[in-house]
Amino acid sequence: MIIFLTDNGYSFGEHRWVTKSCPYDECIHTPFLVRYPWQRREQVDGLVSNADIAPAIVDLAHARAPWMSGRSFLPLIDPVRWAPITRTPAELIEMPAGGSGVPHWYGLRTADFTYVEYPQTGERELYDLTGTLGPKDPYELDNRAGEPAYTAVEERLSRLLSGLLQR
Repeated sequence: MIIFLTDNGYSFGEHRWVTKSCPYDECIHTPFLVRYPWQRREQVDGLVSNADIAPAIVDLAHARAPWMSGRSFLPLIDPVRWAPITRTPAELIEMPAGGSGVPHWYGLRTADFTYVEYPQTGERELYDLTGTLGPKDPYELDNRAGEPAYTAVEERLSRLLSGLLQR
């Protein structure tokens, strides 16, 4: 298996940031290409994190690891050979140390939402990427945190984030 990826994206002025440490798609959406023997060329949709690489390699080697962060992405690219697994509905995104003028933040990226919390200020951001509850916002321009229509989603994502951070 050959894996091509990068560890971060980069914002070139989007959201008024010129950095690699922002919580927006420009910084967190990165190339992830896999060449897997016997598989045809196709694009597979799904959330995958860099933390999912080591579990995939362990699976490919038919080995066991006592504990690892992430989940193998092999069932996404080869569901016939690899039994489907229940994937976390969100990927953790974070900049725990801050730096370069960027405050530290923790967040989640789901198929439909980006959710971010800033521990130092208590601020939150919630973007409806696919228009699940309101206007579609793929460029993460309209923060819906605190809006009544999004209260249930915000609370659910906050609980999920808290659970992931406590692991």
